Amino acid sequence: MMADVEMNKGVQILLERMSSNPDEFIPTLRDGYPAKWRDILLSVEMRTNGGKDYKDQLAFLTDKEIKAIWDGMQQLQGDLFTKKVMNTLLTDTRELSSSFSGNSLSASATVGNVTLTIPRIPTSKTSVGKLRYP
Repeated sequence: MMADVEMNKGVQILLERMSSNPDEFIPTLRDGYPAKWRDILLSVEMRTNGGKDYKDQLAFLTDKEIKAIWDGMQQLQGDLFTKKVMNTLLTDTRELSSSFSGNSLSASATVGNVTLTIPRIPTSKTSVGKLRYP
């Protein structure tokens, strides 16, 4: 019976760093992976996806260790995606109902269970409409 092989210390450190500093690992459309970890992350991606010469990439790491890093990266990106979706939904539902009367403005908005009310504010013009804010 073979004992479980301990995970590479560098892999453990990288996984802990992903938890404590996720922004260091999130790729951008313009630059790809952040420069700090780019070489390692590209090697992990190549090995995971079977790119050219993928077997030479981080050959000293086991498939299980490569998978752990890849899964960590995917989790970070999944969490970021969820945050973006939620921010978009909140932004889209933030509509202020406003009314103008004479030279004053009042407005209110409801997002979820929270209602924001802006009391009458003096203005220099009279208009009627709806305001949107990001």
